[in-house]
Amino acid sequence: NNQTGAATDDDGTGAGVRVGYQQGPVNVALTLSRGKYAAGDVRQDSLGGQLNLNFATLTGYVNRERNGAVNGRGFLAGVLVPVGSHLLRASYSGYKTDAVTRTTNNPQSRKLAIGYVHNLSKRTSLYTTVTRVRNKGGAASAVNGATTAANQPATGFDLGVRHNF
Repeated sequence: NNQTGAATDDDGTGAGVRVGYQQGPVNVALTLSRGKYAAGDVRQDSLGGQLNLNFATLTGYVNRERNGAVNGRGFLAGVLVPVGSHLLRASYSGYKTDAVTRTTNNPQSRKLAIGYVHNLSKRTSLYTTVTRVRNKGGAASAVNGATTAANQPATGFDLGVRHNF
């Protein structure tokens, strides 16, 4: 819906593909996407996977992106441990860019999240998660839509009920 002949005529034009493989305890996927914008083209690539060991499921994810002249890289490592009707969850993730401005130098954020799920039935569960984010290099990442100042940590907590209809 961009104006014909405008400098932003191709804004939002893009394509993406996801290829996955699942066999037994292994589940992996690769995604690639590209987008064109007047402000700079966007490229996003990611590789993620899970390995079910029966007593725990290990998860991992790496991504690389380019937004105009800025490059970013991220990762996530996690574990899900079922214990009866309970599920323990933990993950550690990070994201870093090569952005350098007057006030930032390679912004970087690291996040640790620990959660618990109690299944009341097949369709209803109680859950909680606590998350801590650490920022440096001018990064200002927060959790749950909150905001924080550059280089300051952020903590988030959630508690809820999930019901599947």
